Amino acid sequence: MPEPCVFADGDVCLDVVVDVTVRLFLDLGFRADVNALADARHRLSLWLCAFGGGELVLPDEPELTYHDALLVSAGAWHKLFSDGQCDITFTLFDPIAYGMERVERLARFDVGGTWPTLPKFRLVAEAGSSLCVSHPAQGRSITVDYEFTGGEAVVIDCADESVRINDADARDCVTLGSDFFSLDPGDRILSITGCTYHETRFTERWA
Repeated sequence: MPEPCVFADGDVCLDVVVDVTVRLFLDLGFRADVNALADARHRLSLWLCAFGGGELVLPDEPELTYHDALLVSAGAWHKLFSDGQCDITFTLFDPIAYGMERVERLARFDVGGTWPTLPKFRLVAEAGSSLCVSHPAQGRSITVDYEFTGGEAVVIDCADESVRINDADARDCVTLGSDFFSLDPGDRILSITGCTYHETRFTERWA
């Protein structure tokens, strides 16, 4: 795996793609004739050639998923007993693997994985003029200025830097000094004010 670039403010960038080769074994569960084998191979080709790429789970990492995997080459089928095998290569345009999805309802929690992840916050606002989610260890916060009457559903998504209030776009309510942030692996403590309920959603990521 290539080395990441770490910027002065702590953000991490991995501007590379990775190729991974896997070996397929065709096992239909019964002794198939030539026509049945050909049909199975064509169906397999259709599944693998997902337009725009798809998700890939490698056999030695069954609990991790790679996104944006695109099939770029496939070798010829070789005879193996009654079926066959071939080697295929995927390009991983996002070479960081996604693991377990997490939902945390406390301000302090542990982030698994080995790579930063971008959280999504779901909150219920209390009556007031603003709410704020901050990461004191990073010195970053997201403040939403809005005349809340209480009970509004607020979603702050750090992945696409969006904010919605009662499912309406509210990015114009984000204060100028706000800074969307990621969560590094390890013990994390957030500070969340101006709401009666909050949850933090994220997916553990692995380099």
